[in-house]
Amino acid sequence: LFQVSDSIFRPAVEAIAGSALFNVVVEDDSTATRLLDLLNREKGGRVTFIPLNRIKKSGAMDDDDFDDEEAHQQHITPASLPKDCVKLIDQISFSNANLQGLFESIFGKAVLVPGLDRDLLAQIRSLGLTAITLEGDRADRRGTLFGGSVDSRKSRLELAARLGTWRKKEAEHSALLSDLSSRLMSADQHVTRTVSALVALEQERTLSAPERIMATLNAKRNELEGAQKTLHRRQESCDSL
Repeated sequence: LFQVSDSIFRPAVEAIAGSALFNVVVEDDSTATRLLDLLNREKGGRVTFIPLNRIKKSGAMDDDDFDDEEAHQQHITPASLPKDCVKLIDQISFSNANLQGLFESIFGKAVLVPGLDRDLLAQIRSLGLTAITLEGDRADRRGTLFGGSVDSRKSRLELAARLGTWRKKEAEHSALLSDLSSRLMSADQHVTRTVSALVALEQERTLSAPERIMATLNAKRNELEGAQKTLHRRQESCDSL
């Protein structure tokens, strides 16, 4: 649904999104309910759905529990941020404008910071925002710190991108295989017709001249006998009238 402008931002994006990376976005509550019913019937496991009708225009969920309403409502601009800090949502892109509120709800309150300096974090918290470093260490707006070592080789976004690439290649190869199978079947039918024609020609070639004449006479004789029988049946029909 979205792209990260540079791979350097992936740890931060993954840290902020968390398990939301695997959520399924649907149009509304009724769609989510129908899909949940289907999962239950098919025993398809557990999935978290995000109905778009539950996302406010401000980017907040209907059940957002953020208790600092004033900070929640204020509009954060790049000029209002401390030096060397940028909004994380500016580092991602998406083509569907209907998803703006969704991404605002996930990334809208996250700010990339050069480090977890105490004074800097105090400024970020005063704005009601979450600080996140390029390494994925973060401090939320309540002051809780999260972090630790991250193996860049296990990036979920990178794995998802690779999976998408391989699925695309699989689809292309499947289409190519289907086309080749169709061509092979057509070629096989052509070979069968050609072989049949060659066999007939070979049989005709192996017959001697008298044999070919006799074969032609026999064919004509059969045609004549058939015509005589037809004529006889018609005469009998006329006599019966």
